[in-house]
Amino acid sequence: FSLGSLVGNLTCLSVMVGCLTAADTLMPRAYGTGHYDELGRLAIRGFIMCGLLLLAPIIPLCTIMEWVFDQLGQDEHASHLASEWIRVYLIGVPAMLLFRVIQSFLNAQHQVWPLVYASMTACFIVHPIFLRLFIPAFGFVGSSLAIAMTQYAMAFVLLVYLKINPVH
Repeated sequence: FSLGSLVGNLTCLSVMVGCLTAADTLMPRAYGTGHYDELGRLAIRGFIMCGLLLLAPIIPLCTIMEWVFDQLGQDEHASHLASEWIRVYLIGVPAMLLFRVIQSFLNAQHQVWPLVYASMTACFIVHPIFLRLFIPAFGFVGSSLAIAMTQYAMAFVLLVYLKINPVH
């Protein structure tokens, strides 16, 4: 779990946050000057650029990560388990990206409460349920499946909240 989580977060999450940091500086400026169409374009560009930048780490993570761990001196069994865990973890990356782009979009408009509600719902209600369901059913890999599905649940709850209660 630890090795897979570390590698997944270092490669995917750090690329995503780094890429969207550029948008985080431009989006509030577009919103503050009243260029709302530019705010939307920046969000779409951020989503596309992050998606493209994430291809570089995701392809090796899906294909050769077990070999990389072996070359770094990790135990063969640990390498195999970590690479399996990472492959399932990657299922949640698109939802994580969507949530992060919407987060940047809403932060630029000073709207943080929808993010808080979606995160709390996913972390305190959905994730524990997924862990109880997936770990007994899928074993060790069930924890990464629970994380991936929680990412989708968090993005879904945020989108539903925004549909029911639009911020602007």
